[in-house]
Amino acid sequence: MSLALTFIEIFMRKPSEKELYKCAVELANQIEIEPLDVDEARKLFDYLIYSEDGKNILAALESGLVTEIEVRKFMVDHVFTTTMKKNGWPKLPEDASLVENIPELFENALFGRLAVPTYSDLNPPSNEELTSGST
Repeated sequence: MSLALTFIEIFMRKPSEKELYKCAVELANQIEIEPLDVDEARKLFDYLIYSEDGKNILAALESGLVTEIEVRKFMVDHVFTTTMKKNGWPKLPEDASLVENIPELFENALFGRLAVPTYSDLNPPSNEELTSGST
């Protein structure tokens, strides 16, 4: 067994659907729109996190293709978009915003702790580096 596998086994856990649902409700409440219902949220989370026919983001994390920060951003973005779609893409008030606790709530629901940023999370490549093919 490799050290990386041991690390993944120690730090990977099944995300809490109950806690993820609380995150989805809090996100909707902060922008003052109707949240997803429990069944809608469960289907979305299954599609994003586990489904072989879906995104299966945790498999990408286990493979090292994405970071924990990217997983959290992915989840927040998809929950936000799905919630907005459910509400008919409402125009949000100018002062509507998500407070800083949303990332922490999602990280705790996903990982049972705050996400561990990697070097690439803290030092993303420039547009020039991305387009030139060098990293």
